[in-house]
Formats: sequence, C-alpha cells, structure tokens
Amino acid sequence: SAIGGFEFNNRGQKEVRVYYAPKKFYDITWNEDQQTTGGWLISQVIRKLMQDYNQRKIYKNYQFSNAVALKMRNGSESMDYWLTQFERSLNPLRNFDDIILIYSDHSQKVSNPGLQDFDIIKVIGKG
Repeated sequence: SAIGGFEFNNRGQKEVRVYYAPKKFYDITWNEDQQTTGGWLISQVIRKLMQDYNQRKIYKNYQFSNAVALKMRNGSESMDYWLTQFERSLNPLRNFDDIILIYSDHSQKVSNPGLQDFDIIKVIGKG
C-alpha cells in the first residue's frame, strides 16, 4: 500500500521526497538510527542528479552545482530554517515529508545588494 505516492517502508527507516524540479523528485530513505544531517540530504540529491545526468537518465542540466538549500514544500518556516543549518539532524522531519531543492541564481551580478534583490515573504514588524 501507499500514502501520497509513497510505498510503506521498513520499520526503522525514514523517507522524504525531494523535488529538484516542479514535477521531478527523488525519494531519499535512511535508517532512523543514522546520524543524518541536512548537509547529507542535499549531497544525496546532488549525487543522484549528477549520476542521472551522466547516465543520460535526465537530459536537462538542472544546475546541480547551483543547489544551495532545501525547504519544506508545505511552507513551514521553522523547518525551512532548520534545513538551512546543514549540520543539524534530520530527526525533526516526518516520514513522507515533501522538500524542495533550492538553486542559487548567478545570472544577476549585484555589487551592492538592495531591497529589490529580495523577495518579501512576510512582514513581521516595522523598523
């Protein structure tokens, strides 16, 4: 049986789905007793992208060298922050969480970044 497209995995394992493009993803599984981190997770996705690209399983270069972060697909800001701390454990992730791979944009070279260089997500106060 499956939940949300995932097959049930063995006890003691955790599995998340990491999207590297809008409808393209990898399911990453690890043993819960492993000391896995956000850095490990992003490296697994980059490794899979490189393997698939080199084996011609994917034909578009998804700029895996520009992969810089992970964020939750459900918009959880606290977990988004947690995932930016690459040394942090993956223990807070729930089984079958959906995560998005974030790429840097090297197309804009700005010497002095300003407000126009950022996307305002939420205003939490004045000042």
